[in-house]
Amino acid sequence: MNADGVDRPTRFPDVLHGLIYGVLCQATNEQNAIRQVHSLDKTYGSWTNFAAIAKAGEPKLKDALACGGLHERKSRMIIKILQQVKSKHQSYTLKHLFCASDSEAMEDLLSYYGVGPKTASCVLALTLQRQRFVVDTHIYRLTGELGWRPPKASAEHARAHLEFMIPDDLKYSLHLLFISHGRECPRCRAGGDRHYDCELMRGIDA
Repeated sequence: MNADGVDRPTRFPDVLHGLIYGVLCQATNEQNAIRQVHSLDKTYGSWTNFAAIAKAGEPKLKDALACGGLHERKSRMIIKILQQVKSKHQSYTLKHLFCASDSEAMEDLLSYYGVGPKTASCVLALTLQRQRFVVDTHIYRLTGELGWRPPKASAEHARAHLEFMIPDDLKYSLHLLFISHGRECPRCRAGGDRHYDCELMRGIDA
């Protein structure tokens, strides 16, 4: 997942880590989220030092996240999520979700402030490594070109369609492959060279 040279977190020892990273990735490109991770590392010693983040409060967190945009919204969300987690579990952890069923994990994730189906599905797929097919901008673009989804489907409708059509044993690995291809392929990445001979799109471009 770091093959494009971007130093992104790829393994999360706690589901709360994956959830907070998912919040940072909301409504922005991942470069901004990673910039915010590095700023949190500098400000709190680690971007997962949730006790220090919660104790210092929203104003300090907002300043730390200013480098990546949407900092007012995200600082409010993160503080409220941390407060909820601490209140429910007496510590800043969601490790119990590693043993939860998909439906139990989804229900729990959706109970946190500002967390919708897309962010919760991302956490299930990328942190819990469950068989979910999350549709990000790369996947939405590529599956549209390949004709895998209805051409005018919204991102949520595309996710529901692809979730139904793709076999469970392929969902997670195919999701990762599409993301890697969408980031790396000279033709298929955003703003890529449409004349590049991409094997995946060879029949499409003919």
